Amino acid sequence: QKQVRRQRRWNNGLGLMVVVGGLMAAKGATEAPDVIQAKKFEVVNDEGKTLVRIDGRKFGGALSLYNTAGMPVATLSTSKIGGAISINDNSSKPNVLALADKSGGNLGIFGNGRGLVASLGVDQTSGIGVLKTMDSEGQMKERLLPALSE
Repeated sequence: QKQVRRQRRWNNGLGLMVVVGGLMAAKGATEAPDVIQAKKFEVVNDEGKTLVRIDGRKFGGALSLYNTAGMPVATLSTSKIGGAISINDNSSKPNVLALADKSGGNLGIFGNGRGLVASLGVDQTSGIGVLKTMDSEGQMKERLLPALSE
């Protein structure tokens, strides 16, 4: 009987240690880490389709927003020359593209399947603002520069 009582005490003690250890481990898991790292983060809907993606690319990071058909409709990213913002239609064709580089910024507006139709930016040689419009073949039709002040 002494041996059975001693065995019960050991079993109870060991069980208590397992419970306390589990509670301590659970408490430690509730604290948020300072940094979470991954090569890609995605937010998906109930069907598992990606709606938002944050990832690394050749020239830096990118944040992309997708429609429910899985097509990217907006992207904020880094590029070889600086930062870029792209806004696309639902079939992923670009409508607006904003770029930044060392000489300034450039805003491009695209026609439905026709390519670039208008551009607002900085002339790289003079540093003056430039507005360009293009015809349906992509040829520049108008280039407006503000008058240079003396």
